[in-house]
Amino acid sequence: DPKIIQKPKFLVAVTGSERILICEQHLGHNAMYWYRQSAKKSLELMFSYSYQKLMDNQTIPSRFQPHNSEKLLDLQITALKPEDVAT
Repeated sequence: DPKIIQKPKFLVAVTGSERILICEQHLGHNAMYWYRQSAKKSLELMFSYSYQKLMDNQTIPSRFQPHNSEKLLDLQITALKPEDVAT
C-alpha cells in the first residue's frame, strides 16, 4: 500500500489545456513538496507546504498553482506549454 500517491501517475495533455496533479500522503508528515525536473536541468523546488504554511518559489510561472489541504498538495497547471514537459 503506497504511502505517497500522485494521480495521475503519468499525464499527457494538449498544449493550452488545464490539468490538475494530485499528491496525497498517508505518512502523518506535516510537510509536502512539489519539484520539477525539466530535460537537462537540475531538480527545482516549486512549492512546499509545511506546518499549515504554503511556500512558493517566485521563479515558477503563475500558470502553476498549488492547492493544499491536510493530506493533499494538488498542482493546477493552466495553459500548458510544450516546455512544461517534466519528470
